Amino acid sequence: MNAPAAFESFLLTEGEKKVFVEKDTHVPHAAIFTLNREDHTLGNMITRQLLKDPRVLFAGYKVPHPLEHRIVIRVQTSPTVTPLEVFSSAIKDLISEISNIEEQFRVGSCYFNNQSKLLVCRQLRWSNQPPCKYIFLLIITLIDCSSSSKFTVVKKTPVWF
Repeated sequence: MNAPAAFESFLLTEGEKKVFVEKDTHVPHAAIFTLNREDHTLGNMITRQLLKDPRVLFAGYKVPHPLEHRIVIRVQTSPTVTPLEVFSSAIKDLISEISNIEEQFRVGSCYFNNQSKLLVCRQLRWSNQPPCKYIFLLIITLIDCSSSSKFTVVKKTPVWF
Protein backbone atom coordinates (compact mmCIF):
# COMPACT_ATOMS: atom_id res chain seq x y z
CA MET A 1 0.00 0.00 0.00
CA ASN A 2 1.21 3.54 -0.71
CA ALA A 3 -0.05 5.03 2.55
CA PRO A 4 2.57 6.68 4.74
CA ALA A 5 3.28 5.17 8.14
CA ALA A 6 1.00 6.47 10.91
CA PHE A 7 3.86 7.89 12.98
CA GLU A 8 4.82 10.22 10.11
CA SER A 9 1.80 12.37 10.92
CA PHE A 10 3.15 13.48 14.31
CA LEU A 11 6.87 12.67 14.74
CA LEU A 12 9.33 15.31 13.61
CA THR A 13 12.25 14.12 11.53
CA GLU A 14 15.78 14.92 12.64
CA GLY A 15 16.51 18.62 12.18
CA GLU A 16 12.88 19.50 11.39
CA LYS A 17 11.47 22.52 13.24
CA LYS A 18 8.00 22.39 14.78
CA VAL A 19 7.18 26.03 13.97
CA PHE A 20 8.54 28.18 11.17
CA VAL A 21 7.72 31.90 11.06
CA GLU A 22 8.10 34.16 8.05
CA LYS A 23 7.07 37.75 7.48
CA ASP A 24 4.33 38.24 4.90
CA THR A 25 5.76 40.81 2.48
CA HIS A 26 2.46 41.35 0.64
CA VAL A 27 0.47 42.60 3.63
CA PRO A 28 1.59 45.05 6.36
CA HIS A 29 1.87 43.75 9.94
CA ALA A 30 1.36 40.15 8.85
CA ALA A 31 3.18 36.86 9.30
CA ILE A 32 2.85 33.27 8.17
CA PHE A 33 3.31 30.52 10.76
CA THR A 34 3.93 27.00 9.49
CA LEU A 35 3.36 24.24 12.03
CA ASN A 36 4.82 20.89 11.02
CA ARG A 37 3.17 17.59 11.93
CA GLU A 38 -0.16 19.21 12.85
CA ASP A 39 -3.66 19.14 11.38
CA HIS A 40 -7.05 20.91 11.41
CA THR A 41 -7.51 20.36 15.15
CA LEU A 42 -4.73 22.70 16.20
CA GLY A 43 -5.17 25.01 13.21
CA ASN A 44 -8.80 25.68 14.05
CA MET A 45 -8.11 26.12 17.78
CA ILE A 46 -5.31 28.62 17.25
CA THR A 47 -7.18 30.56 14.56
CA ARG A 48 -10.30 30.90 16.71
CA GLN A 49 -8.21 32.01 19.69
CA LEU A 50 -6.43 34.59 17.52
CA LEU A 51 -9.75 35.98 16.30
CA LYS A 52 -10.83 36.65 19.90
CA ASP A 53 -8.03 39.23 20.17
CA PRO A 54 -9.25 42.69 19.07
CA ARG A 55 -5.73 43.55 17.83
CA VAL A 56 -5.95 40.82 15.17
CA LEU A 57 -7.30 42.04 11.84
CA PHE A 58 -7.15 38.67 10.07
CA ALA A 59 -6.39 35.10 11.06
CA GLY A 60 -6.86 32.02 8.94
CA TYR A 61 -5.30 28.65 8.36
CA LYS A 62 -5.03 26.05 5.64
CA VAL A 63 -3.71 22.56 5.17
CA PRO A 64 -1.76 22.76 1.88
CA HIS A 65 -2.40 19.11 0.96
CA PRO A 66 -4.20 16.25 2.76
CA LEU A 67 -1.08 14.07 2.66
CA GLU A 68 1.17 16.81 4.06
CA HIS A 69 1.01 16.95 7.83
CA ARG A 70 1.40 20.67 8.30
CA ILE A 71 -0.77 23.72 8.67
CA VAL A 72 -0.15 27.28 7.55
CA ILE A 73 -1.61 30.06 9.71
CA ARG A 74 -1.67 33.62 8.37
CA VAL A 75 -2.09 36.47 10.88
CA GLN A 76 -2.46 40.21 10.29
CA THR A 77 -2.46 42.57 13.26
CA SER A 78 -2.93 46.24 14.00
CA PRO A 79 0.25 48.35 13.90
CA THR A 80 0.45 48.44 17.72
CA VAL A 81 1.46 44.78 18.07
CA THR A 82 3.44 42.18 16.13
CA PRO A 83 1.93 38.95 14.81
CA LEU A 84 4.41 36.97 16.90
CA GLU A 85 3.18 38.64 20.10
CA VAL A 86 -0.49 37.84 19.44
CA PHE A 87 0.38 34.30 18.31
CA SER A 88 2.31 33.70 21.54
CA SER A 89 -0.54 35.19 23.56
CA ALA A 90 -3.08 32.94 21.81
CA ILE A 91 -0.98 29.85 22.54
CA LYS A 92 -0.67 30.82 26.23
CA ASP A 93 -4.44 31.38 26.46
CA LEU A 94 -5.14 28.01 24.84
CA ILE A 95 -2.79 26.25 27.25
CA SER A 96 -4.59 27.96 30.13
CA GLU A 97 -8.03 26.90 28.84
CA ILE A 98 -6.95 23.32 28.26
CA SER A 99 -5.37 23.18 31.72
CA ASN A 100 -8.66 24.43 33.16
CA ILE A 101 -10.58 21.71 31.33
CA GLU A 102 -8.12 19.08 32.49
CA GLU A 103 -8.49 20.28 36.08
CA GLN A 104 -12.28 20.09 35.84
CA PHE A 105 -12.02 16.48 34.70
CA ARG A 106 -9.63 15.70 37.56
CA VAL A 107 -11.93 17.13 40.24
CA GLY A 108 -14.80 14.97 39.13
CA SER A 109 -17.04 16.95 36.82
CA CYS A 110 -17.32 13.75 34.76
CA TYR A 111 -18.19 10.28 35.85
CA PHE A 112 -18.63 6.94 34.14
CA ASN A 113 -21.98 5.19 34.59
CA ASN A 114 -21.20 1.45 34.59
CA GLN A 115 -24.82 0.43 34.13
CA SER A 116 -25.43 2.43 30.94
CA LYS A 117 -21.76 2.46 29.85
CA LEU A 118 -21.96 6.22 29.39
CA LEU A 119 -19.60 9.00 30.39
CA VAL A 120 -21.62 11.90 31.81
CA CYS A 121 -20.03 15.36 31.89
CA ARG A 122 -21.19 18.81 32.91
CA GLN A 123 -20.25 21.58 30.53
CA LEU A 124 -17.86 24.09 32.07
CA ARG A 125 -19.19 27.59 32.68
CA TRP A 126 -16.82 30.14 31.18
CA SER A 127 -16.31 33.49 32.85
CA ASN A 128 -16.96 35.46 29.63
CA GLN A 129 -20.46 33.99 29.17
CA PRO A 130 -23.53 35.63 30.70
CA PRO A 131 -24.66 34.04 33.95
CA CYS A 132 -27.28 31.36 33.50
CA LYS A 133 -29.17 29.01 35.78
CA TYR A 134 -28.52 25.81 33.89
CA ILE A 135 -25.69 23.64 32.78
CA PHE A 136 -25.66 21.21 29.92
CA LEU A 137 -25.20 17.55 30.51
CA LEU A 138 -23.25 15.84 27.82
CA ILE A 139 -23.87 12.16 27.68
CA ILE A 140 -20.99 10.65 25.81
CA THR A 141 -20.54 7.11 24.66
CA LEU A 142 -17.07 5.64 24.87
CA ILE A 143 -16.11 4.14 21.53
CA ASP A 144 -13.44 1.76 22.74
CA CYS A 145 -11.91 2.86 25.98
CA SER A 146 -9.12 0.32 25.85
CA SER A 147 -7.62 1.48 22.57
CA SER A 148 -8.97 4.98 21.99
CA SER A 149 -9.81 8.08 23.94
CA LYS A 150 -12.39 9.32 21.41
CA PHE A 151 -15.92 10.12 22.54
CA THR A 152 -19.16 10.48 20.60
CA VAL A 153 -21.84 12.90 21.78
CA VAL A 154 -25.14 11.06 22.06
CA LYS A 155 -27.40 13.59 23.75
CA LYS A 156 -27.20 17.22 24.84
CA THR A 157 -29.87 18.29 27.34
CA PRO A 158 -30.30 21.55 29.27
CA VAL A 159 -30.90 20.95 32.97
CA TRP A 160 -32.61 23.74 34.95
CA PHE A 161 -31.90 24.47 38.61
